[in-house]
Amino acid sequence: MKRNLAKEVFLTFDVEGPTENEDYLPRESAEALLGVLAELKRFRLTGLFFITGTAAERLPQYPEIMELLRSNLIGYHSSSHSIRPRIFEYTDVEDYQQAMEISMKRETSSIDPHTGNILGEGGIQQLRRIFHSNDVKFFRAPFLCWSPPHMECLKELGFKFDFSTNICDIPVQFKGLTMFPAPTIVDTISEKVASVVENQKRVFPRFLLRKMLTRECTVLLLHPSKLVCPYQVSRRALSRVAFRMLLSELSVLRRTGAIVVTPSPKVSSNNLDVKRTDAKKLYTENASICRRLFGYETKYMRNHFMKFFGKSVNYRVEDLGKQD
Repeated sequence: MKRNLAKEVFLTFDVEGPTENEDYLPRESAEALLGVLAELKRFRLTGLFFITGTAAERLPQYPEIMELLRSNLIGYHSSSHSIRPRIFEYTDVEDYQQAMEISMKRETSSIDPHTGNILGEGGIQQLRRIFHSNDVKFFRAPFLCWSPPHMECLKELGFKFDFSTNICDIPVQFKGLTMFPAPTIVDTISEKVASVVENQKRVFPRFLLRKMLTRECTVLLLHPSKLVCPYQVSRRALSRVAFRMLLSELSVLRRTGAIVVTPSPKVSSNNLDVKRTDAKKLYTENASICRRLFGYETKYMRNHFMKFFGKSVNYRVEDLGKQD
């Protein structure tokens, strides 16, 4: 029997509101999401949609979107997106177990989009309630900014797959989770493709094609609210053309047997080589995101990264900020 050499390409989407307003799902964002789902159906492709708890609370008012989403894979994008405190902040407490408990509480709660306060039951429970026929076991952290105590919490909540971490360029198994490679953000690429289309040249990004054909697994990340919005100016219409080009290319590659698009993820047989994992580097990369986007300086998070990967801690907690 011949071995299947097809590469895996995961077409993933973060369901949230527009930039600076991610914790809402206004009608224009819902229309954009519907447009994406319609294009996927047209090309007979499946996507993996990561939905925030705040968006999940509003989706039932859009039955057409709900129906189309049920034909795709459903993932979780945390209970909220941009509301503070964010994951990297609320798990930045000295006690690792306490950080896990805080994560558990927030990820199973409805979060007030104005104050960040817990309102009651919601979060992943709400998402699983409205998509009860889908097995919601996939997670991606907002801004791809993840923390070790939060990862441990996800396992306790029944998640099996994470699409946040940047640990390895192939899916690896670690602490009960299969962690996928860092995603390639396609939104900005679509704008470049759109400008090419506007000049009457149809060119698919070669580096993206090369990545999909040479890597065992490629994760593509798109934001419907940024990609296909009927209420925006013509440049967004061009983005829609670029999106169709992407789907068309994926369809052709799938028909040739070169790739499989958004297969149902499987638990990886590759265990993470912890000895070769640079915990300090992973911490620094995530702390940098937190500092740049949120203006937040961590206190205990580096300790948590070292503990998560079983590394020795040979520095004082009060010196962490000086060593980033």
